[in-house]
Amino acid sequence: MNSILVIAESDHDIRIASAIAFGILYFDYTLTYSAEVERFWKGRFSFASFIFYFNRYLALFGHIPVLYEFYGTHKQEVSLLCSRVQMYHQLLAGITQVIVAGLQLFRIHALYHGNRRITSALSCLCLVCCAISAWAVSQAWHQPSGDKTMAGIPGVGCDLTMTEAQGKYLSFVWASVLAWDTTVFALTVYRVLGSGSRWRGSLMGVLLRDGAFYFAVLLVCHMCNILTCLLAQAVTRGISVTITNVIASSLITRLMLNLRDPRLLRNQSSGATELSDLPWRANTGPHGSSAKSTGTSSHETSEGGSSGL
Repeated sequence: MNSILVIAESDHDIRIASAIAFGILYFDYTLTYSAEVERFWKGRFSFASFIFYFNRYLALFGHIPVLYEFYGTHKQEVSLLCSRVQMYHQLLAGITQVIVAGLQLFRIHALYHGNRRITSALSCLCLVCCAISAWAVSQAWHQPSGDKTMAGIPGVGCDLTMTEAQGKYLSFVWASVLAWDTTVFALTVYRVLGSGSRWRGSLMGVLLRDGAFYFAVLLVCHMCNILTCLLAQAVTRGISVTITNVIASSLITRLMLNLRDPRLLRNQSSGATELSDLPWRANTGPHGSSAKSTGTSSHETSEGGSSGL
């Protein structure tokens, strides 16, 4: 009886954590909606704006079916619908992380002025991480689920338990994501601290605009995912996955909005090139080659003041 009570309490905790994640997602959307209209809707459509919309609205609408997994009312049994929703949730998490990784790659490409060696090395690392993640997820799906008839709150949501073997394989997924985020974070901080450029405003402002702060938050989230997958109880092994995906999508959205901040564009036109002035993608000349940093303003590379955005 005590074990059932512990499982029920843990089940309640993971649903509370998920409710917090959904609250962050939809509240952050209301906070940034006006900025989205001003900085994206009124500009010309581009590949960068497409990626922005895809990332933003996939998170916004893609998590609606996930609500059933946590809060849907049905008989407490291993249902086909629950299995499909949980598989969908894992796929959504994977797609979200791939989108975020791609946007991080674009940002590093811009920060390093399109350096081909860095871009190629990061692309290879991204492919390796994706391959490891795909293998680990496939292994987790093929693991026996164990007894799923006693866990959870009867009649509320799907069974959220995860076996030790499933947790071990999913920890490989988050370890590969952690390796990627650590690399991106290190490259971003190195560029910020070693650029030798003059900063206007606080260092924290530069870190926020260039993504280092956001990437550090993601790094901590992925470390939490690894620890919960390996050390938490069966029902709480995935407690931080939903909030990690929400935070990842929301932070990347805010980074892209910051790069179209009118205050940043005014700074660009003032004449001094700074690290935070660099566009989302590297500047390209008329023949498609990467433009070199010349100490002059880069705002002429696009009519909006930030090429690629």
